[in-house]
Amino acid sequence: FSVHLELTYGNLGWHVGKVEGAKYIRIRQTFVGRRPRTYVPLTRPGRRALEDHIVALKRIIETC
Repeated sequence: FSVHLELTYGNLGWHVGKVEGAKYIRIRQTFVGRRPRTYVPLTRPGRRALEDHIVALKRIIETC
């Protein structure tokens, strides 16, 4: 995932930590076999914040 965003794992981790601190996501780490797997679902406040952000972006686009 960090490759698609062109971020280092450390940089991605810092940003994810900030979003988690805002209570917009939950981090759940498990293992599949011997490989670590990280799940990052949105919380309800995170979903609402994302929806609000999308609405704001659409308003900006409409005014251009």
